[in-house]
Amino acid sequence: MPYSLQHAPRVEMPAQGRFLTTSTTGTLDDSAICGAAGATGCTATGNAMFDQFTTDAAKYSIYLTGSGVEVSKEYKIYVLATCTTAVSDAAKLATVTSPFFMINGFRLSGISTTFIAKGTVTGKTEVSGMFIAVYNDADTLIGCTNVAMS
Repeated sequence: MPYSLQHAPRVEMPAQGRFLTTSTTGTLDDSAICGAAGATGCTATGNAMFDQFTTDAAKYSIYLTGSGVEVSKEYKIYVLATCTTAVSDAAKLATVTSPFFMINGFRLSGISTTFIAKGTVTGKTEVSGMFIAVYNDADTLIGCTNVAMS
C-alpha cells in the first residue's frame, strides 16, 4: 500500500469558531395591502432573510420580483412595526437601484450595523417581529412581508 491513512486526533473547536447564527425570514406577496392609501394589493413580491453572526451586525438578503419591480428604478427598503407605519430615516435598511436588465427580479444584499435579526442590543433594532416594506421611487408602498418576520 503506497499511501497509509494517518489517524488525526479530534480537536474540539471553541464556541467562537463554530458557525452559530440567528436567522429571521419573511415573504413578500400580493396578499399584503399596499398603495399610497393602503387600498391596493402589493405588486412587489419575493422574500427577505437576515442572518446574524454577532451582535455587531446582521447580513441581509432580499429578493424582489413582481409587476411593481421595474428595471433601472430606485427602491427603498424599510423595517417597520406594520406595513402602514410611517417611514423614517431610522427605519431605512437600504436604498437600491434595480439593474438595467432583469429576467425574474433581482436580489439585494448587504450588512447592516443598525438592525439585528433577533435579540436585544442597545442602539440596534430587532428585525424579528417587524415587517419589511418596499417603496418605489414615487415613495409609494409596493411590497410588504405578509406577516412579521419570524
